[in-house]
Amino acid sequence: MDDVVSRLLEGYCHILARRHSLDVARFRAVFHRLGDVPWLAGKLPGHTALDEVFKCLPPEDALRLFEDEDLAELGRRVALIDGLLVREFTPFYTLEELANLGRECVAHLERNRESLLLTGHPSASFARSPFLDWHLTRLYFTRLPLTVQGRRSPSHQTVAEMTDLAERDEAGNLIYSYTWAREPAEVLRVKETRYVHLRQLGYRRGSTGPVTAQGEPVNECSYEEAALAPGLWPEDAARLEMMRARLLDLRIRVVHRLSEAVLTRSACDLEEQCFTLLEDALTHEEAKFLLDVDLLYTVEGLRVDPVLAWAPARSRSVIFNNSGLFDLFHMIGHFAKEMTVGTMHRTALHLRSAVGEPPVSSYFQVVGRRTRTAVDAALDDFLRLERTEKGFMKEYYARVDRALETRLVEDVTVSRRVRRGWSTQFRSMLNSFADFVETLGNATGQFPTLSPSSPAVSPIVPHPQPTSPADAVLEVRVASHQAHFRGTPLSMPPRAFRVLVLLARQLAEGGEGWVTREAIYDTLWPGSRDDEMVYLSQIDDTVKELRRSLDRAEPSLGRRLVKTKSRVGYRLDLSPADVALR
Repeated sequence: MDDVVSRLLEGYCHILARRHSLDVARFRAVFHRLGDVPWLAGKLPGHTALDEVFKCLPPEDALRLFEDEDLAELGRRVALIDGLLVREFTPFYTLEELANLGRECVAHLERNRESLLLTGHPSASFARSPFLDWHLTRLYFTRLPLTVQGRRSPSHQTVAEMTDLAERDEAGNLIYSYTWAREPAEVLRVKETRYVHLRQLGYRRGSTGPVTAQGEPVNECSYEEAALAPGLWPEDAARLEMMRARLLDLRIRVVHRLSEAVLTRSACDLEEQCFTLLEDALTHEEAKFLLDVDLLYTVEGLRVDPVLAWAPARSRSVIFNNSGLFDLFHMIGHFAKEMTVGTMHRTALHLRSAVGEPPVSSYFQVVGRRTRTAVDAALDDFLRLERTEKGFMKEYYARVDRALETRLVEDVTVSRRVRRGWSTQFRSMLNSFADFVETLGNATGQFPTLSPSSPAVSPIVPHPQPTSPADAVLEVRVASHQAHFRGTPLSMPPRAFRVLVLLARQLAEGGEGWVTREAIYDTLWPGSRDDEMVYLSQIDDTVKELRRSLDRAEPSLGRRLVKTKSRVGYRLDLSPADVALR
């Protein structure tokens, strides 16, 4: 293979030498140097940075640049301009531009309210800012459309947008006209190499249109009859749809507050004000549920660095971003970061001051010009600010974690047996004491200390009361996505919870309790079991998630409770009487 590449490279050098009337030996030397700088080398011997530089400089100057420059430094600068700052998803805005776009996005969300509440999908895109469009304009959709515009599939719609064939309104926004399918979408393998496994949700292509994995034609239907998104259970879908109005109002209030803060340059208490809006809108359990759903909408195995999540690649195997609670947290962090650090704001001002409007689309456009020094200084400042930004965002997400765990409210239920004649007064005293503790806690951040020597009260020794029936070790509430083990709440991702429900149901219905891998997979990913290795690894990963979730409630509980039997499957190490399934 190396010999084939060498021959291709030699032929490419001769082509370039004849095209630009330069010595072929110089091209051989340059390509040898380029091999050590991946960004500049590109796809040897095809498209490289040489192809771009010959568009911007005379041939002799272009070749000399690659002969004399420090290619590692040149590659970093080319990567910043060509690969980052000029991408459409990069929020390359000044503070004033960011604030105005935030205001316009709020108006856009209001215009799309009806469609968002009904389907979770907007009726139009927000073309003014692909960055805000990606993070804010969808609302926990539960169904994936068969086509999104002009009866084009989502992947074909992407091509139409890139080639200006898509329908837009006078403001440049894409106008969506969705159709829906009765059959569920499946995970399709888009690209498979030794190192890359790209997948997307969709349908296989048949001779007359889209087909299922079994080759059956996909049938259009109304939105209400359409299949749910893969991996989403009906009870979770219904819950998301009921929460949409509240979530949309929360999003609008938060983005409006962020925009106003940027316009007035009032960063003080901005995070606190946004967290207060969140605290008023969601309970802790609801926020946890939404973040678990956010993970469900993420491609298997894809982890997005939150610091760089504002630059999604077109190659990402997700056609629709969910615009969920994590995106809202990221918007708060981005606005606060820009007011504090100003990475994009300062870089935009510096580059525009150096080269004017519109900014350069390639670093090679400033090579050989007086403006190169100013551009280099702006890029160096960007790298310095980016290092500061990463530290800021790391601390910000730590503050988000603390807010989620300490500020959001949670329902507390105390079950106590008392004599029938005492019940009314006992309940009244408990409620009064609870009001007193809550008021004192909100005011001081502390709880009262009960003294045993006080004649007014008796010492209270807390005894955790299980929320499950007295004879149940494990209680699973399917509709509310809750589970308890010996009264201790269990928190886990949606897929792990579904496996727990499957295991509990098999046991509660009086069977032997064993659930096969095939049954688990067909429940979580119906109709998509076409790759045995991927199928087995997904089952293993989901069971590991379940065991880790159980371990957080009690050390080693996952291994003790979830048993594995080779060639059989999994079961809970409990008796049917120990399980309460509601």
